[in-house]
Amino acid sequence: MTIQPRSNRQRGSRVIPRVLCAVTTVAVLGLASCKKEEPPPPPPPPPPPRIEQPKPLDAGSVLQSMDVDARVEFAEDAAPVSRDLAQAAIKLADAIARGDDETLRTMLDRTDHGSLDRLIASGQWYDATGKLEAVRVVSINTGARLDPAPEAAEIGLAVQDQDGAYVMLWAGRKVFDDWVFSAKPASDEVRARATAWDGVSSSMLVSSGPAAGFGSGLSPEILAQLQQLGIDPNNPDPAKLLEFLDQLEGVMPPEQLQTLRDMIESLGGDPAAPAADDNDDNDHSGDIPSRRPGG
Repeated sequence: MTIQPRSNRQRGSRVIPRVLCAVTTVAVLGLASCKKEEPPPPPPPPPPPRIEQPKPLDAGSVLQSMDVDARVEFAEDAAPVSRDLAQAAIKLADAIARGDDETLRTMLDRTDHGSLDRLIASGQWYDATGKLEAVRVVSINTGARLDPAPEAAEIGLAVQDQDGAYVMLWAGRKVFDDWVFSAKPASDEVRARATAWDGVSSSMLVSSGPAAGFGSGLSPEILAQLQQLGIDPNNPDPAKLLEFLDQLEGVMPPEQLQTLRDMIESLGGDPAAPAADDNDDNDHSGDIPSRRPGG
């Protein structure tokens, strides 16, 4: 039996811990190298595309490109996005400024032709338009103004004469390639100049009186009967209306009949008196304004 020297045993006792340490280190490193790496977080999504709002056109340049009367003006804050709508508003203002009833007739809804005819027959049309100093487009409702291709619009014109400036309100709709307009009851306020109406909202131009049309609130059956009798619900003849109301005694509730009689009185007619002549100086709801309100 061979006995190793003491020095060899001591050296071996020192080597074993080192070997174990080295093995442990290799094992740890191997495990670490086998661990699955986490993927990097995904990049943030790109920002949504910026939508550019359509910009209103330069109303002054549109005016210059059209052969219109020098009295026609266009407030910049009323300029629309649609060139077609801007040109229609300018053409409407130009026909009024020139007193051009033939051009205006081509732009009017058929329901307004009778109003224009009465103004011409009475001489009020030429008398009023002959005194005009300015016709200014001061308002287009926001929905139509910011629409690149509007199908309907509400346009406010400030009409200035020697006594001040009043407003005319027009409801327009697109019919194929043309615009057709109907007069709407407008505010009876008078301001010093047409420019004084700049920046006024469309709602401020609407009449605050009861002149929203005699036919508003009536049933379709009653409206149909009015039309069969040749009565325009929004521009009625008081005498014909009184005859019609007499026929409704016992058919309609008394309260509604009285309401209708009150509305006839508000149109300038007296329920107990014969109808005024069509050529009188009273304005009628829905008619094309013929002069400065209150003048």
